[in-house]
Amino acid sequence: MPAPAPLPRPAGEVLGDALGLPSARTCVRRGRLRIRVRAPGGARVRSATVRIGKRRMTFTRPRRAVVLKRLPARRFTVRIAVRASNGRVYRSKRTYRACRRA
Repeated sequence: MPAPAPLPRPAGEVLGDALGLPSARTCVRRGRLRIRVRAPGGARVRSATVRIGKRRMTFTRPRRAVVLKRLPARRFTVRIAVRASNGRVYRSKRTYRACRRA
């Protein structure tokens, strides 16, 4: 029996792994999240925009890694948009949860 066909994605939307978002299966500790910003397909990153709720951070010369601090103590969604050297904009989003305090 053949595998089911994958669901179509909107134009420009890629998996979060391709842009450097960490896995959403583990909880976020100490209100910090580290993102390794990268562009898929061997292109270079020209700029990156990261949004958490209404907070928005834009990096015109993104470093290899961006550390997000002061994150909510509940579930939150991180949206990332990366403008690559090939002129395309790649977007992705992931929902994370904070670790419970013991």
